[in-house]
Amino acid sequence: MRVAALKTQDGRLIVRRARFARSFRERLIGLLSARCLSADEGLLLSPGGSIHTFGMRYPIDVLFLDRQLRILRVSRSLRPWRLCLAPAQTKHVLELRAGTLEILKLKPHTFICVDPEPEVPKDAGSNVTAKCAPVLTFSLRIPNNDGRESKHQ
Repeated sequence: MRVAALKTQDGRLIVRRARFARSFRERLIGLLSARCLSADEGLLLSPGGSIHTFGMRYPIDVLFLDRQLRILRVSRSLRPWRLCLAPAQTKHVLELRAGTLEILKLKPHTFICVDPEPEVPKDAGSNVTAKCAPVLTFSLRIPNNDGRESKHQ
């Protein structure tokens, strides 16, 4: 299972160790096998949709994310034995320790960045910030008045 750090677009660290659950089996088991989540752990279900906490022993915070990892909806302290429906555009779901969303003040329309090789020291506090690495570069060709294209980056 892949593990990476997750942070906001402005560099606020969300979790140091997010596990990626991509297979049907990994998503089915989810957090049922974990006794609890530490403050620097999370589970990213991809693809994701509506979730449940049947069989869990602790509450979780949940972020429903679109294709670009933009927060669509926030669900705080979802208690065990509950069902939580996902918004229509949901492609990924991030499950976090209850209370994480209150501390980080995460809201809809915030983008999440994946850092495959986090450089955060193990003894750092939860208020550590890190920069998002550029993920996409592109060039844009705009036609001039004379019909020729000019290249902009």
